[in-house]
Order: sequence, then C-alpha cells, then structure tokens
Amino acid sequence: RAKKTAIMYSALWNLVTPFTVFLLFLTLSIIILANLYPAVAALLMRTLPYVVYDWIRGTNRERLCLEYVLATARKGDAESVLDAIDQFTENHRWMYNIGRVKRKTVLDKVVQDTKPKKVLELGMYCGYSAISIARLLEPGSRMYTVEFSSRCADIAKEIIAHSGLSERIEVITADSKDIVSDLESRVGIMGGVDLLFMDHYKSFYARDLKTLIEHNGLHQGSVVVVDNVIFPGAPEYIKFIRNHRDFKSTLYEVRDPTRTFDGMEVSTFQPKTL
Repeated sequence: RAKKTAIMYSALWNLVTPFTVFLLFLTLSIIILANLYPAVAALLMRTLPYVVYDWIRGTNRERLCLEYVLATARKGDAESVLDAIDQFTENHRWMYNIGRVKRKTVLDKVVQDTKPKKVLELGMYCGYSAISIARLLEPGSRMYTVEFSSRCADIAKEIIAHSGLSERIEVITADSKDIVSDLESRVGIMGGVDLLFMDHYKSFYARDLKTLIEHNGLHQGSVVVVDNVIFPGAPEYIKFIRNHRDFKSTLYEVRDPTRTFDGMEVSTFQPKTL
C-alpha cells in the first residue's frame, strides 16, 4: 500500500511540477511585459483566461462569435450583425477586428468618399470589415476578401450570409501573396482595385503592396487603408508608404475606450508616371 501511495504521489508530482513551472514563467513574463509594454500585458490578461477556458471546452472565440451573431442579430441586416459582433467583442471575447470606433470614424468615411467599384481586402478574419465595407457599396460594386485560415473563412462565410451580403462579397481562401501577384487570373479584377484594405499580418503589408504595384494592381486614385499602424505597429510599411513619391498618406489616430490606442493609415495612389 505504501508503495502504491508513493507511486501515486510521484505521478502527481510529475504532473504538477511542469504546470507550476509554466505558471511561474507566465507570471514573470506578464510582469516584465507590464513594465515594458503595458498595453500588450493588458491585452494578455484580458484574453488568456478565455483562451484556456475555450480550449478546455473544445471551442474557440470565433465559433462563439458566430453563435452569438446567429442568436442575436437580425438576419439580412448588416448593421445588426456588426452591432452583434461589437457587443460580443466588448462584453464576451476580444476579437481581431477594427471595432466600431475605427469603422465609424475612418473606414465608413473612406468608402463613402471614394465610392469604390472594386474592393480588395487582405485579412478577412471573421468578416467584420468585409461587411462594414460591402454594406456601403453602390449597386454593381464587388468586394473580394482574402483569408489564409480556412477555419476563419468558413465562419466568416456564415456571418456574411447572415448579414445578407453574400452576393456582394466573394470570399477567397488563399495566401495573400498569391492573389496580389495575379489579380486578373486569380480574382478576375482588371485595371486595378479602387480600394485596398489590409488587416492581415503586419509584416506582410509592405510586401503585398509592393507586389500589387509591380503587377498593376492599383490605378490612378486607388485608395489604400491599413489598420494597426500604431499598435502593434507596421514600421516597414510606414517607412515604405510615407517615403514613396506616388502616395499621399494620412494617419488617423483612434482612441477607442474598449481597445488600445491605435491608428489607421489612408493613402492615395497618385503615380507620377503611368
């Protein structure tokens, strides 16, 4: 009996020790982050417990967001769907989308001012920004949105369908670099896009825009909007766009009480030689 007890305690110790070490490491990491990067630490403290809880339950925040939208938003009402996602983000789980403040103060205004016919989005996630843009497009306009994650793309399709905008939005599951290098054959866009919105990997912003320019993916007057240029930041992109002679850029700083201080960069393509 004593031997069995010893074996049991040994097994328990082998289980608990790695977990304890992990918790200590995590705690120290958060303390260091809190001193160096308070905003990052606050985000971790807000999201990490839910990530663990959802993992134990065998679900994820994207799936929960879809369920919340289907349960609370009016079918066929894009505004209701956007409000539901905002409510879910603010009250339940933090989501990787631009949020209501950026949407209303920056993105909506750009779409209304430019009246684009051909829109390309890189980084759809769960469809929030795609719905935001598509709901304001004029008849005959078309939006193409690219998402690398097939899981997120599938969820986004259901949310977009619930918003009633499936006919206006084409979802493409692919790597962004494969799309921007050949818009005509991969997407069917000829003559370049009127509006480009990027909200995928920040390190890909400059790469994908350069590729798009090289393959005539923009035209005179094309507008490029990118998110998160302050937090977490996109230094390579900012250096490229603000020093490019063919772009006129403006930074819109956004103070959203439910999110970290951030900004969106809006640039107009005005090539000196075509």
